[in-house]
Amino acid sequence: MAIKSIYKLKAERITSDSIVHEKSNEYINLKKYLDNLEIGIEEKLNYQKGDTYTIKDRSYVTVGGSLTAGKGQIRFGIFVPKKLTNINNITVTSAKITVRNTSGEYILDYIDVTNKVSARKSGDNSIYLSYAPSSTMSGTNNTPVSVEIGALILTFN
Repeated sequence: MAIKSIYKLKAERITSDSIVHEKSNEYINLKKYLDNLEIGIEEKLNYQKGDTYTIKDRSYVTVGGSLTAGKGQIRFGIFVPKKLTNINNITVTSAKITVRNTSGEYILDYIDVTNKVSARKSGDNSIYLSYAPSSTMSGTNNTPVSVEIGALILTFN
């Protein structure tokens, strides 16, 4: 809480809750200024509801993952640049991936998986994604895979 001492400036009395902007010579409410500054910093550090995270089409961000659940799921994760503190749900708006096994053979070759992939936060700035098609995939169950994310749009709620 600001000290309620009184200063004399240009023959006017102001409290320490106020400051004078040097260039414009206008009074600024210090508490309001600091509150707005805090909100601005919060928005820069944390995703807000309605924000999106995008990997542009044909960008090819490669992450590790696994072929699991009886060859019925590809699981992988990504890190995002802001914290997910205020986020409860993540909607996959668009997703295209390429998946290769450890020998370099294709399991999936740049396909749109938008309607068959789910996302949830798994840490302060990490997201767990799971692709589950209606049929099993080729490869060996419970083995590592390379997932190239060719395009991804996530919406935070």
